[in-house]
Amino acid sequence: MPAQGHRNLVASDVSLKLSDGRGVKVRRLRSDQKLALDQARTQFINVNCLTYYFFVGYDRIINDHFERTFIDMKDRVVRGMDQRWAYVSVSTWYGDMPWLEEDISQEEGDSILSNYLTELLKDQIDWSQVQK
Repeated sequence: MPAQGHRNLVASDVSLKLSDGRGVKVRRLRSDQKLALDQARTQFINVNCLTYYFFVGYDRIINDHFERTFIDMKDRVVRGMDQRWAYVSVSTWYGDMPWLEEDISQEEGDSILSNYLTELLKDQIDWSQVQK
């Protein structure tokens, strides 16, 4: 994320509740991001950013890089399988942005991301495969 202009990353975990009662833990990153306002990259603005991410394997959903790596190594050795993880990441800016008439609060940003992901997870995951 630093290569995309993100600085001052602060990580925490967020539990999302799906409509069927399932819970999914995702990683939440709060950062500020330096954005170019022109193609010549002479004018910049700093914006606040929220990012939620997690990994989806064959039968698992994980929100931690190290845990995913450990599970991947174990599955290759013990189960003889490659999870072929998908990385799911969604972001939104919040705060004062000159291209919007009204500010978006951090709480609104969290709500936007959690609502989007709960809908996505409900329809895109084969829950019969996911370990409990």
